[in-house]
Amino acid sequence: MLFRFCVQFAGCLLLPLALSAQIPNGGFESWSAGEPVGWLTNNVLPTYPLITQTSTAHSGSSAARGSVMTFSAVGYSATLYSGQNGDGISVTSRVGTLKGFYTFTSLSGDQLVASVAMEKNGEGIGVGTSVLPAAAAFTAFTVNITYFTNDVPDTAVIWFAMAGAPAPHVGSTFSIDDLTWEAATSVSDLGLHVPVEVALSPAYPNPFNPSTTIRYSLPVSGRVALTVFDLLGRQVSSLVDAEQAAGHHQVNWSADGMPSGTYLCRLDVLTADGQLTQRAIRLILAK
Repeated sequence: MLFRFCVQFAGCLLLPLALSAQIPNGGFESWSAGEPVGWLTNNVLPTYPLITQTSTAHSGSSAARGSVMTFSAVGYSATLYSGQNGDGISVTSRVGTLKGFYTFTSLSGDQLVASVAMEKNGEGIGVGTSVLPAAAAFTAFTVNITYFTNDVPDTAVIWFAMAGAPAPHVGSTFSIDDLTWEAATSVSDLGLHVPVEVALSPAYPNPFNPSTTIRYSLPVSGRVALTVFDLLGRQVSSLVDAEQAAGHHQVNWSADGMPSGTYLCRLDVLTADGQLTQRAIRLILAK
């Protein structure tokens, strides 16, 4: 079935596209030497693998299970990246949504993050991120993908990781199973028109180390403040504080020297006298 998707830009055209090939080993049925075939894990210690095969699955005989370990008193989350080397999988169309099923046991407020980055010739052209709540039984999830250009991607990087404050906690676990793509349609003139609303897009990459790119859109010119806070509400970085023209903008944030964990990126659009008119907030995860 072909699904249709339209980003809110003036004059957009809907062009149907065929669904890309499905995600290799998206059901995590194939394993070799304790690793899911076609995926990269951070199982660096054979005596304590962070990603393991579990027979408790949404369908089939197995799923991928992730946990947390401590090293030098700091918690480290299991991470799972698509592609044998973590460099992604091939796609041939503008995929609109990643779908799948998960379980998540959360300790001390830990979060499970599912992310997708769409690339063309190694450059990021689209991204999507979902922060998933705790779920005792397998539960459906979606990650909707926003594109920044008209290009058709050639690579998709999917990854899963847990985040906590100041780091994930031992006892938090997740399972992932039955990953699939849902098709989108192309917007032929995306990026050629002024956006119709203020938007703060998911950072790319996210999680990241040590830097990430933050994109945002302005329907009219105005004063913009783009600020990063930790989860205690303390400002850690001011990325933009200036008058900017309507259109699409991006800025790089480096968390080099900052502790791993979850941060809030806040976009404020202000009047000339400093009164807030619109605000958008995104979670970004430093690892």
